[in-house]
Amino acid sequence: GSSIIGGMCNTVACCADGSGIFAGCCNQICGQDQYYSAIVAGSFNKLICNNQNATIIGGCRNQICNYSCDSSIIGGSCNCIINDNEGSIILGGYDNCICNDSCLSSIIGGYNNGINYNSCQSTIVGGCNNEICCCSRNSTIIGGASNCVCDSNNSNIVGGYDNCILGSQRSVIIGGSGMNLDNEDDTVLVNRLKIDTLQN
Repeated sequence: GSSIIGGMCNTVACCADGSGIFAGCCNQICGQDQYYSAIVAGSFNKLICNNQNATIIGGCRNQICNYSCDSSIIGGSCNCIINDNEGSIILGGYDNCICNDSCLSSIIGGYNNGINYNSCQSTIVGGCNNEICCCSRNSTIIGGASNCVCDSNNSNIVGGYDNCILGSQRSVIIGGSGMNLDNEDDTVLVNRLKIDTLQN
């Protein structure tokens, strides 16, 4: 069976054996095969269709939908994990999304960041409007804004604004703005690199 403990206006539908909602308001577990999943507090959070062992803890209007088993959203607002993203996690932030076969990926904080289209084992940490997409496996964006890694495995962007790595494997952009790597493997791009020698 399923359980609702505390809170108000919470709903657990059928096909959710072993699942429960614990406190909070207007949370829902619904759709088919929602076994062994939980929503803990928060409001207007949803687990929808075939997300066994999924968890939402706190926050508001967060969703895990459609075959995203073993995934979690912790805090934040309007975050979502949608369509075949097993083992993925979003920690806080607002309007972040992991979707479309991006398994084992994570977004930590920030605003309007996205990992999508078969970009497994990838991570975005903070920043806003950053995206990892189109089969970019094991890639990372740390901070900055409007940065993009597309079709690039094992590649990283650290900070900066409006930087893009496209079709470039094992490459890195550090800082700067408007910098691009297009089909350039094993490359590090840094604008105005300065190295100071410390004197005793």
